[in-house]
This record gives sequence, C-alpha cells and structure tokens, in this order.
Amino acid sequence: MNGEKFDMILMDYHMPILSGLETIEKIKELFKIQEEMIPLIVLHTSSEENEFISAFRKDDKSYCLLKPIKSDELYRTLKYALNDSKQNAASQEKKRAEKEMLIEQTFTVLLADDNPVNRALNNKMMQLIAPNARLVEVSDGKQAMIKCGETVFDLILMDVQMPVMDGIEATLSIRELPTYKNIPVIGISAGNSVGEKEKCVAAGMSDFLPKPIRHEELFNVVKKHTETGSSVVTSDSSDSLDSSDDCLDNKMIAEQMGDDPEFKNFFINLVIEELTNAKVELQDIIADMTVVQPRVFCIN
Repeated sequence: MNGEKFDMILMDYHMPILSGLETIEKIKELFKIQEEMIPLIVLHTSSEENEFISAFRKDDKSYCLLKPIKSDELYRTLKYALNDSKQNAASQEKKRAEKEMLIEQTFTVLLADDNPVNRALNNKMMQLIAPNARLVEVSDGKQAMIKCGETVFDLILMDVQMPVMDGIEATLSIRELPTYKNIPVIGISAGNSVGEKEKCVAAGMSDFLPKPIRHEELFNVVKKHTETGSSVVTSDSSDSLDSSDDCLDNKMIAEQMGDDPEFKNFFINLVIEELTNAKVELQDIIADMTVVQPRVFCIN
C-alpha cells in the first residue's frame, strides 16, 4: 500500500491478524486497482487441506511450496515466478503503449481495397486505433467514388492497385468533388516501383503507406491527418521493404491486429480461404495453358 514494487511475494499461510489467504486476496485487489499483477507464492504445511491447495494452484500466477522448503524446489519455483513476472511486465507495457496509440475522436473512414484479407485487417487496425470511428468498406475505386458522392468522409484509405478503377483514377475523380478538396486520402500500395509515391501525390493523395501496413505507421498517419487536417506528404514509410514482409508470421499478425483471439481465428480462416481460391484459379489457368493445340503445316 506504500507504493513499493516487488517482483514476487513469499507468503506464509498461517499468520496472526490476517491469514496468508486473506492477505493474498487483499494484495490481488490492490494490484487489480493499480492494473498490475505479481506472482504470489504461498508457503504452507504439508497437513493443509488439499482443497485449498488445488484451488490456489488454479491461479496461473500462484505457486505452492511445502514446508520444510527444499533449496532446489525454492530455486525452481522462484525461477518460474520471475519468468512470469517479466512476461507480465512486458504485457502491461504493451497494454500501456496500446492505450497511448488511441484516437478518441469520432470520424468516418472509407476503406477501399479489392482484397478481402486486406480489408479485414485494415478494418481491425482502424478499430484498435480509433474505436469511435465509423468504417465503410468498398472493393474498387469506382465504388469508392460513388460512396464519396453520397457521403462526406473524414479520411480515406485508398489501395492503389484495384480493378474497375484503380486508386489513382479514383482519387483524381474524388478530388473533383467540391467537398473533397482537402479530405485526407492515404494511398496504400504493395508495389515499390520508382515514382509510385510521386504519382500518388500528383493524383492528390495526402500520404502514402506501403503494404503490409504496420499498426504504428497507420496510427501516426491517421493521427496526423485527423488532428491537423494536413494534406502534405511527409511520411518516409515507402522505403524498400524486405522480402520477408511478404510472409505471414505470428509476430506480424500480433503487430497488426493486437490480442484478439476471435478476430485472429477469423482472419487466418479468411487468408486460407483466399489462398485456396487462388490455388484453384491458378490450376485452371495452368490446365488451359497445357491443352495441346493442333499443329497445321501448309505445303505449297
């Protein structure tokens, strides 16, 4: 209660005034208020009731030791508890960082991307960054232009490569609308061709992000344009991407979607579905290419 910090606590079960169990519950309550959690170790006699021991061990932050304590058992338990404490500290730091990456404003966002996997991921990241934002999705540039004719959005995330009408054409058309002269349009592209960023700027885009979009990069761009309304491109995030960025890995997923098991399951299934469809399409193309064509010889 005096504000001192501890990595772990060794607690005797039998104590006067407050028992070890009562003390543990009060400490847990205090940590909960402070949004902290510390591994607790209870020391108890071998004659304690098994019911209490079993119930206590269900808490993944608690450990049990029998009296008399043996040095090797104490060493192993302290090692496990310290590791848990470090992991918990890292988790708390991550949560604090995520809270700092939060935009409380209420605004509307148009997400334009032809790939359903990208749309799902961009939608999730925007929900994490701006939970009060209203998100609208479209799958090509023409739909984006139509939506902008119906609604005035505060921000547009525009994929550059799309069917029907690409992001460049869509942005040029949207900029012709009287209400969209200064609305931020963020270009998103997996391509890294020379001059691509310049083409986006020339078309009227306000900023540029490379795929795969990183949570922190998206937050910085959205924060800049929702707070200042600036339409000047200052982002340096279009630098060359390492080829490993094309791979799907757990670290990247965690960076982009946070700790949401339900969405992670949905997202992975969506990726598998899209890859399965792509495989079928490629097999059909290969089959068409391998059809034997008749050879005709003309002899005059």
